[in-house]
Order: sequence, then C-alpha cells, then structure tokens
Amino acid sequence: MGEFKKIIYLDVDNTIINSKKRVAEIYNQYYRLEDDSSIKWEDVVNYNFDIESKIIKEIFDRFDFYKGITGGADIVEDCLETLEILKERGYKIIIYSKGTLLNIQYKTEFLNNRFGHLIDGHIFIGASNVTMGKNQVDMSGGILIDDHIDNLTDNNALYNICARLFNQDEKWNKDWKGKTIRHWSELLPIINSIERYEKLVKEIQSNQK
Repeated sequence: MGEFKKIIYLDVDNTIINSKKRVAEIYNQYYRLEDDSSIKWEDVVNYNFDIESKIIKEIFDRFDFYKGITGGADIVEDCLETLEILKERGYKIIIYSKGTLLNIQYKTEFLNNRFGHLIDGHIFIGASNVTMGKNQVDMSGGILIDDHIDNLTDNNALYNICARLFNQDEKWNKDWKGKTIRHWSELLPIINSIERYEKLVKEIQSNQK
C-alpha cells in the first residue's frame, strides 16, 4: 500500500455531483412515454435505474448533462467548500472517473469550469462498454472517494471512503462496511483521524529505530 500520501483520488458521478437527479430529469423530459410514471431520483436504488442501458448511455452522453448547476448536474452540498479546505492543507486532488469518450469530453469541460482551481490532474478511462473497477492506476498511499463498492474494493489505495450521499439502500454500495460519508461535511473528521493515525504510526516507527 505504501507510505501515506496527501493525494485524494475523487470520483465524479454521485460523488461530487448528483448524477442520479440529472439522469431522472433528462429521462422524464425526453425519454419517458406518456403512460410511464416519472422517475423520482430519491427512490433510485439500482445503478441502471431499471431502464434500458442504451438509454442510460445516451443520457450520460448528452452535451447538456453536465451543463451548469441549475438545469444541469448539481454539485453536492459542501463539496466545493470541503475540497477547498483540503487543498489549503496540502492535498492533491486527482479526478478519477470512467465513461464513454463523449461522456468524458463533456465531463472534462464541466470539471474545468467548476473545479479547475482545485484539481491537480485527471485520470479518465474511456470505453464503448464501461465496466466498474478502478485497478488500472497505482493509487498506493492515497485516498479514494467513490460511491461504488466495486471501485472501492478493486484498487490499491491506502484508504477507501464510500460516498453514500443520497440513499442508504442503493444496491451498488449498501454492503460497504468501511469508512463512509453521508454528507460532505463528514469528510474532514475522517481525514483528521487518518492524519492522527499516520502520525502515530510514524512516531512508533521512529522510536523503534
């Protein structure tokens, strides 16, 4: 796992922006048939929204998916403020996200506009058929914040933190037993405890020499 590094690898969808809400908005406006019920994003617990994967891909590939805060992908409450504090404390923030090539293009534009002053780098994985898992990059010593259990268990980060920000019954993370935030304000206390632990470990190692 390596020595602790002040690097945060940060997921995007459903971690720093409410993508569930945006998917529901677009589906209800452009894809829902007249006889179908509207999707309430607060009730969504399945990763595919129980709708066709082709439609989900089309929605995420739309040019307007990440546009703005109002009428676009909402930035999660206290996310920007928390990242600004961590940045001041010397943390590097690396965006680590997956998507189709078109999705990544629009996502990058959104991130540069809204988070450009905070982000130290981007790691994007693009493919026609995107599967979960983020084991392609060495994250040893760092902290990964993500909402999907597959990503949190398939990496070599030193610490994994699950972002369960919208619904405790989401099937893609409800079985996670590790560190968890249900609001971005909960992240700083977790980071503080990690720093105290790492400081203690260094002190013990130093005394043993």
